[in-house]
Amino acid sequence: MIRISACSAGRAALVTLLSVAPLAPGAAQSPVISVTPCAAADALFRTTIDDVHGKVRGKYWPRRDTTTVFTDDPITRGLSFAIRYGGQRSDSIPAAQLTLFLRAGQGTDSLTEGAMPSVTATVNDSTRLDLAPAQVGASRGGTVYIPVSAYVSPENLLAIARASTTRITVGPIVVPLTPDDRRNLRALYHVALCGEVPTT
Repeated sequence: MIRISACSAGRAALVTLLSVAPLAPGAAQSPVISVTPCAAADALFRTTIDDVHGKVRGKYWPRRDTTTVFTDDPITRGLSFAIRYGGQRSDSIPAAQLTLFLRAGQGTDSLTEGAMPSVTATVNDSTRLDLAPAQVGASRGGTVYIPVSAYVSPENLLAIARASTTRITVGPIVVPLTPDDRRNLRALYHVALCGEVPTT
């Protein structure tokens, strides 16, 4: 099993993901969280009217005083952002773990488990952001899906969430974020910064 971990300033931290288990611990039981507007998150974006419809799951563990939140249904969507932080809300703009689920085929033959590929994000068709460290995990469903996980710093995560277009590049493979992906990411901010994760 391959683990990737890193930390950001403050209590918000990069969630540690097992490459063979793309969702956060307890993800199968984690409820969909009702997203509501709040000033701390609203101040980050031009408009948040549609963000309440974003799909976010998460769970708070009282014994550990830790919360994990992540965007919903990564295999279907092709990518997932996940954040872990101490307490029931983040006290700073968080870092995240981005996991891309690449369908095996043209372009993925150069990706081998344990490799450290170059992963970048191009926002608004102009600014290129390096996302590192990155790691190729064990394929899921035979060789159908190949997970690539990358650390996204707080600054880069906010730039991606604010951008009108974002393309993630892994070697020769380009994965554009859809409007739903961007909405889900903004919804993730609402949950992380506003303490909306269920306590049970």
